[in-house]
Amino acid sequence: MSDAPPREDYTSINERSLNRLVRAIRLSQGRFSLNFVRCNYIELQVEMQQRLQANCPFAVRCLTLPRSAETLYTAIKNELKGEQPQALMVSGFESVVALDNLLASTNQVRDDFRKSFAFPLVLWINDEVLKKLTQTAPDFSSWAGVPIPFATSTKALVALLKKETDALFTHAMEVGAGRFPRSSAYYPAVAARTHGQLKLALKELRDRGQEPDSLLSASLQFILGQVAYANGQMEEARTLYEQSLAFWQQPENITTTIGIERRGCLLFYLGLWWRRWAVLHRADQIGAWQQAHDYYQQCIQGLLKGDRRDLAAKFINAWGEVLRHLAKLDPTSHERWAELESVAKTAIELHQTYFDPIRLAYGYGLLAEVALSKLAWLDAEQQARLALQINDQPPNPAPDSQRQYEERSWARDHYRSLYLLLLAQAQRHVESLRQAVATLETAKATCNHAYDPLLYTSILETLRELYYQQGKYVRAFETKRRTAHDRATVQTASVYWSSSPSARVAGD
Repeated sequence: MSDAPPREDYTSINERSLNRLVRAIRLSQGRFSLNFVRCNYIELQVEMQQRLQANCPFAVRCLTLPRSAETLYTAIKNELKGEQPQALMVSGFESVVALDNLLASTNQVRDDFRKSFAFPLVLWINDEVLKKLTQTAPDFSSWAGVPIPFATSTKALVALLKKETDALFTHAMEVGAGRFPRSSAYYPAVAARTHGQLKLALKELRDRGQEPDSLLSASLQFILGQVAYANGQMEEARTLYEQSLAFWQQPENITTTIGIERRGCLLFYLGLWWRRWAVLHRADQIGAWQQAHDYYQQCIQGLLKGDRRDLAAKFINAWGEVLRHLAKLDPTSHERWAELESVAKTAIELHQTYFDPIRLAYGYGLLAEVALSKLAWLDAEQQARLALQINDQPPNPAPDSQRQYEERSWARDHYRSLYLLLLAQAQRHVESLRQAVATLETAKATCNHAYDPLLYTSILETLRELYYQQGKYVRAFETKRRTAHDRATVQTASVYWSSSPSARVAGD
C-alpha cells in the first residue's frame, strides 16, 4: 500500500498543536484551566508528552490513571497530596474499567476542580474517550476549548497496524493452548488498550480513503475476532476467524513461514470457539466437540507438516482434551480411545523435546484415562503416578523458570487433583478401597471447587461410591447430598469458565 499524498504535513500539524498546548499552559499559570488533547496512539502520545516537557518552560507533572480508578478528582488529589504543580497532564483513560462512572462522577464534582486546583489540567484522550466525555460529562467538558489534536501519517498508521497485529499473533503463539499468564498485565489492561488503538487506526485509515492490504486485513480480522470473542459476540468472532483463515488457506500462502504459523493459530482459535460453544449449548455439544476436534486436528497436522513442531507442542494438548470429552460421551467407541492414545503419545514426544513439565504430565494423564477405559488398572496407576511426579517437578534455578513455576502454580494444583482422581480409580482395583479413599480425600482437599466444579463433582461422586462399598453409608449419604448441591452450580460455573477470554485449555 502506498501512502496517499497528505493534504497537510502531519509534522507541521503536530508542531502547531504542541505550540498551542505550551501557550495554553503559559496563559493559565496560577489558575485552573481545562485542556483536552486528542491523541489516539500511545507511542505518539509518549513522544508528544516528552517533547512538551522538553519545550515547555514550566514543570509539567504526569499522572497515569490506574485501571481501577473510580473518580478523576480523587485520583488527582491522592497524587498531589496538597501540592499545586505548574501543570498536570493525565492519561490512561482508555484503560479504566469503570470509565463511564468515572466521567459521570467528574461531572458531578466539576466545581471542586476549580476550587482545589490552581493550575492548568491537561487530559490526554482518544476519540472514543472524547466522545464519552462530551456525552457523560457535558458540564465539565464545557470548560475545555477545542481539543488540541496530534495526528500521524497514513504510512505510520499502516506501520502501527502491522506492528500491533504481529505482536498479538506472536503472543498468541507463545501462549499456546493455555490461559494467558495470570501475573501478566497483557490481559485485560494492555489488550484493551491495544485493541482500542487498532480499531481507531483502522477507522482513521479508512476515513482517509485507504484500505489495508490483504495480508494485513487477514491479520486484523483475527485480532478483531479475539476482541469479539472476549466480549461474548460469538457469531461475529467466528465470522472474523473464518474470513481470516480463508486468506491463510490460499495456496500461495499456506506454505510460507508466516502462513504456516498464522493458519495454525486460526485453526486453534476456531477449535477454541467450538469448544466454548459445546459448553454453552449442551444440546449441540457432540457436534460442537467434533468441530473443535477437526480444527485442532488440522492445526496440529499442519504445524507438523510445516516443520513447526515447537508450535505443535504448545497446541496439541487441546486436541487431546477434546478427544477426552468425545471418548467420555461415547465410552464404547474404541476408535476414539485409540485416537486419544495416539495423540497423547505424540504430545509426550513433543513435550519431551520442547520440555514443559505441566504439559508433559497432562500427556501421561491422558494415557492413564486410556488405560482405565481398557480396564488396564496397573498401567493406569503407573501413568497417573508418572503424571503426578512430572507435574510436581521443581523448576531449574534460572530466574525465568522460577517465575514461570510460580505463575503456573494454579495449573499444577488443578491437574494434581485430576491425576489423584485417576490414581484412585486405578487403586480401587489394584490396591485397596482404603488407599483409593485416602487418595480421593486428598484430591478433594486440594481441588478448587470454584475453579473447576466438574472435576470437583467427579471426585465427590467417586468418593461416594467408595464410601458405599466400604459400608460407610452415612458418609456416602453426606457426600451424595454435597454432590447434588454442587451439581446444581456446575452448569452455571462451567458456562462462566468457558466464557472467560482467558479460560484455560488443557495442559497449561
